[in-house]
Parts: sequence; structure tokens; C-alpha cells
Amino acid sequence: MRVIDYFQSENQAHWLGQIAGCEWRAARFLTELLTKGTLHEAVGKGTLFLLIDGDKLVSFVTLSERDCVDAPDLTPWIGFVHTAPEYRGHRHVGKLLDHACAVAQQHGAARAYLCTDHVGLYEKYGFTYLENRVSIYGADSRIYVRDTDAQVRVRLLRAEDTAADMLDSFIRRQVVTECWCCVDGAWRLLPIAFIDDWDDDRPFEQTKTAELIDTVDRGIPVIGAYAWGRLIGFAMLGERLGSRGQYIDLSSFHVSAPWRGRGIGKRLFAAACDAARALGAEKLYISAHSAKETQAAYHALGCVSAQEIDAAHVADEPCDVQLEYDLR
Repeated sequence: MRVIDYFQSENQAHWLGQIAGCEWRAARFLTELLTKGTLHEAVGKGTLFLLIDGDKLVSFVTLSERDCVDAPDLTPWIGFVHTAPEYRGHRHVGKLLDHACAVAQQHGAARAYLCTDHVGLYEKYGFTYLENRVSIYGADSRIYVRDTDAQVRVRLLRAEDTAADMLDSFIRRQVVTECWCCVDGAWRLLPIAFIDDWDDDRPFEQTKTAELIDTVDRGIPVIGAYAWGRLIGFAMLGERLGSRGQYIDLSSFHVSAPWRGRGIGKRLFAAACDAARALGAEKLYISAHSAKETQAAYHALGCVSAQEIDAAHVADEPCDVQLEYDLR
């Protein structure tokens, strides 16, 4: 799955057809506005974000200056929030809400607003009730607000933090264009392009969730980064490795796509190092993705080539680069 901007899409007719096919009355109104080219007249400057799964429309939301409440003191607004029935129950729309808030922040907005008659729904995505106002249609509507720049907390995961849906709003997506490869004994950056995305492989996401839960249950440290009550990054330790047991494996280390570039990875890595030191390890062992950006991030953290190579990791992920980090 990935987020696209409807107005930047080369396939607007396809997505418009899927919006038009929604059973929701507001979707028909949105279709009319898009067809006539009057969306911006109705809600001011803004755009329409789509969460897509291949050629299928999963969810959509608008981010705009205005909504159905006459409130010039409040802006921007998230509106037309909808998820296709077959995709409901997995909090996929949370990815769009996060994306919309991130874009709002990039444009200087400290808060984003949402008008709804739902109670108990948007609280799950970090929104809080603000007040009631009368809509332009004369209806009493509830207004919710969410800070666009959430307070990110990094801490150890507890058993009560784990759940089968804990990664449902996590965006693993990484567009790779170049990878480091060992060719004739020398490392070279080669033009290898692909997209790494858990949502393209739902069973893998479920396996990773089960792995997280099992690791926490076994008392092995897993550090999580939380924003708006949801897991947006995690660093998971694993087994002892090395000839003297000097390593602890950093078995997983991920930050959800909308949150990258904000220093969250550095905080997670530092917390993982502290947890490994507390267990008496001398070094972290990292079997790392060979993508150029991933390797640059690890090297920026101070990681170097591993002095001892773990054969099991190489056999499991032969394209990974084996790294270590000295904890002493």
C-alpha cells in the first residue's frame, strides 16, 4: 500500500471511478466536486490523498482550508474520510491521517481539525474532542483536533502494549534504487531498484507482529517509539552471538515512513544500546539491508563492518551487510 496525491496522479479517471462507486453519500458529493473541478471552490486550497493497494482504492481523505463548519479561526481540515468496506477493521486510514498531518506540519500548521458525528472513532488516531459547532447545513457537529507534531515517547514495550493489530498503521515502505554488493571481494554501489513494503506481503507483516509479541513475552528487550498512542518505530534485540557471546543481535530496527528523518531512529538505537549494555553485551550485531540509504544511516550511527560474521544471518539474508556497533 502507498499514499498518493490524487491531483498528481496520472490515472485520475481510474481513482475517480472508484470514489464514484463508493456507497457513501459524501463520496458522491466529492465525485461531483472533482468532476466539475470545483473542490477548491468548496473547501479552499488543499488536496485529496489516496491510500491505494495496487489498483484498488483503500481509503481517501482531503486536507483543505475549510470544511462543513464555518470556522475561519480553525484550519486546516481533514475531511471526506472514507475506507472501502473490505479494508475496514485494520486501521488503514490511520496511515492517511498521519500523512495529512505531516503535510499540514510541513506547511506550518501546528494543528489539524476534523468535523464528525462519530464518538470514539478518531480518538484511536490521536484526535481529541474540542467543541461542538453548527455546520453550514444546520447540523450540530463535533470538532476534533490533533497536533501535527506529536510528542514521541521511546520506551520498553510491555506485554500489555502488544496486540495483533499493533503494526496495522505502520508504513514500512522503502523505495530502493541502489544497493551495496560485494563483488570480487570489494564493496560496490550497484543500480538495484525495488520497493520494500510490508503491505505488499500481509503474511510477512503478521509474522513480524507475532515475532514482536513473542520477543516481549520472552523478556527480551524491545524498544518502541510511540506517537498518538501508536507504535511508529521499534528496535528489537535478539540472541547472543559471537565466539565469546560478545554480541547481541539487533534483530529488527524500523521507523514508520512518515516519521523518518526526525531523529527517532537515533533515539531508538541509543535505547537499544542501553538495553544491550544492561545485558552485559560488548557489541551489537546488525545484519542490515544493503540499500544505500540504510547503510548510510547505520554508518552515521557509528556502525562498522562486523569483525565476526554470523553464518546463520548470511544464509538467511545473503544480500545483507553484516555490521557491528561497539557498546564499550
